[in-house]
Amino acid sequence: MKIKIILQLFAICLITSCMPTNDLLATPVIAGGYADTGINNHIKAAAAFAVKTQAQRDHTPLELVEISNARQQVVAGMNYQFEVTVKSAETLRHAMVVVFQSLKQTYELTSWQWQPATTK
Repeated sequence: MKIKIILQLFAICLITSCMPTNDLLATPVIAGGYADTGINNHIKAAAAFAVKTQAQRDHTPLELVEISNARQQVVAGMNYQFEVTVKSAETLRHAMVVVFQSLKQTYELTSWQWQPATTK
């Protein structure tokens, strides 16, 4: 009898430990999709690379001012998606950026989309 009760308690503990918490239910993550992330060293390095590369493409100096709305996606490497604010000829401009970091730790700027200027 005692063994049966112990096994039932063990089964209950096992089942409840496998159940998702409210935090997990509140922010579902889609496998293979982008997930929000903070502005960490990986994002900063990817943003610095992106700004430098875009400045070379545009043949104009660009200065990184701010990084926001960072997300990452695990692929055969890592995709970093974020928004940047850059200074170009004393004008602030905004862009949506995607940088791919390969498994060999090299970067590739895969998307740079200038955003329309906003008026206040």
